[in-house]
Parts: sequence; structure tokens; C-alpha cells
Amino acid sequence: MKPFHTLDEQVEKLKSRKLIVDDVDFAKSILSKENYYNVVNGYKKPFLKRDLGGALLQPEEYVEGCRFEELYSLYCYDRDLRMLLLGVLLKFETHFKTSCAYNFSDEYRDSYAYLNVGNYSQKKEDLTKVLKNISVLSSELNKNTNGSRAKSVYISHYIENHKCVPLWVLVNSLTIGNMSYFYSAIDEKIRAKIAKGFSSDFKKEYDSNEKVDTSEMAQIVKAVNLFRNVCAHEEILFLFKLNTKLKSTLFTKYFKSEAINQEKIEKSDLFALVAVLKLVTQKEEYISFIDNIDTLFSIYREKFKSVNFDKIIFLSGFHPNWKNEILESI
Repeated sequence: MKPFHTLDEQVEKLKSRKLIVDDVDFAKSILSKENYYNVVNGYKKPFLKRDLGGALLQPEEYVEGCRFEELYSLYCYDRDLRMLLLGVLLKFETHFKTSCAYNFSDEYRDSYAYLNVGNYSQKKEDLTKVLKNISVLSSELNKNTNGSRAKSVYISHYIENHKCVPLWVLVNSLTIGNMSYFYSAIDEKIRAKIAKGFSSDFKKEYDSNEKVDTSEMAQIVKAVNLFRNVCAHEEILFLFKLNTKLKSTLFTKYFKSEAINQEKIEKSDLFALVAVLKLVTQKEEYISFIDNIDTLFSIYREKFKSVNFDKIIFLSGFHPNWKNEILESI
């Protein structure tokens, strides 16, 4: 087991690895509030020395001139980045949930139509998705059948007063992960209607002839789900990449700039996500989002001395000319 270390011992450990701690009281205050594991272990990577082969030195040693304040600045930068991204993801999530509920309910108008296996994809290969989706929806309803212990007041209200919970009410209690399963379980015809709504908005907003299809929507929803989880659970965002890569062949056609190419999309990092969010975000909001990222970069750029800030944002897929590349794609 890892031995327990007091705050003083934690600071001494950092100093022994050649991290400069100018204000010990400040460092101890941060470590007591934010946790050594979160601040140090989570954000030390860009500041550690490497050998000529690129491998980290053992035992660990920080680059020359690195200060505790820089480590903490990276921690704060990542938190601000998460909050900025989360705002955009939540808007998409609401739009997507609303579209799913509307199009499904328009097609199937019976009470609890969303619990009927016959109202989903009838393809054999989709059966597991369909059953899991219905199980999730049933579970969410069950959590609200007891008024005194109900998870959601408004779902409980519908159960008690209307004896039925419409899908457009239920979706508010579902996660974007739940909705990803829902989207993969519904019939192709309804998936196409949902995608068509986003596609129409995209064509109008960006004066494009390209159609956003069901394949692109499925990829975006899965990516949003995973990145949203990182943001919601305060995990490390700037290093996060999707395990299952985005299919670049689906997305490069939406960008007028050749700088946003297959290689950059396939990295499936934060920059790739920011790029593909263009497909599901209104133009004005998207440009504002890009400006806000650029402003955040400007705020933190001067806080790093021992490591060039461009090297830090590069770990997320952002090149020095990233903003122009995005704007040229519009």
C-alpha cells in the first residue's frame, strides 16, 4: 500500500523531485483542498523531464525552473476548459433529447409506446440494443413510482396525476449515454428524421450542400457522451482521447479548410471534438465557442514559463494556427 503523507511530506516530496515551491503555505492550502493525486499526479506529465529517447526519467524529475504554481495553473486551466466545453455539450444534449422524443412520439402515439419492443428496430443485430434501451427506460420509471422517494418530482407527478409519463417528460431524467442507446435502438426511419433536423439546420447555418446523416449523428452522440462524462466528473480533459476513433471519412467533407483533414479528425482528441461540433451547433454560437476557447488560451498562456503553452495545447490537438483553421472551415 502507498504510505500516508502529511501535507509537509507531500511538499518535501515535490521539492525532492526539483519542483520549485516558493510559497509552502500556498502549496499546502491547495493540496489540502484539491488533493495531491488530482493536482500533481493528474497534471505533472507536461512538466516532467525525459531522456533522449523521450522516456520519463526514473525517479521522476521536473524540468528546470518548474514551479508549483504552474502545475496548479494547468489544473485550473483544465477545469475552466471543462466548464466551457460542458456548456456547449449540454445545449446539444437538450436539442438531441427533444428531437428524439418528438420524432419517436410523433410516430408512436400510444401510452408508453417507448416500452414496446415492436416500436424499435426489428433487425436481429439490434435486438440487444433494443432490450437494453427498454430496460433503462423501465428502470427510470421505477425509480419514480414511489412519490415520497421519487428521483424526479415531475415524473412522479405525471405517474400520480396522469397515469402515464410521455417520452418528452422522461428524457429529462435520462443521460446522454441513455439517449445514445435510444438512438441506436430506434428504427432507421426515425433516426433519419432526427438527423434530418440537424442536417437542415447545418445546411442553412453554414450555407452547405452536405447532409448530416445518421452515421455522423451516431458518432457525434457517442463522442459527446464520453467527453461530457469527463467534464461532469472532473476528469482530465486536455489529454482525453476517444478509444474508438471518429471515422474521418464521415467528417472531412464538412470542412472547407483542408487543414482539418483525416489525420486530425482520427486523433479523436479535444480538437477533433471541437471541429465536429460544428455540425450540431448554430453558427453564431459555434464562433462564440471558438472565441471563448481562444480567450481562455490567452488568459493562461502567460502563466507557464518552464514549458511553452503551445506544447500544452498541442497535447489536446490544437496547433498554433488552430483558430484560423476552424474559421476558414466555416
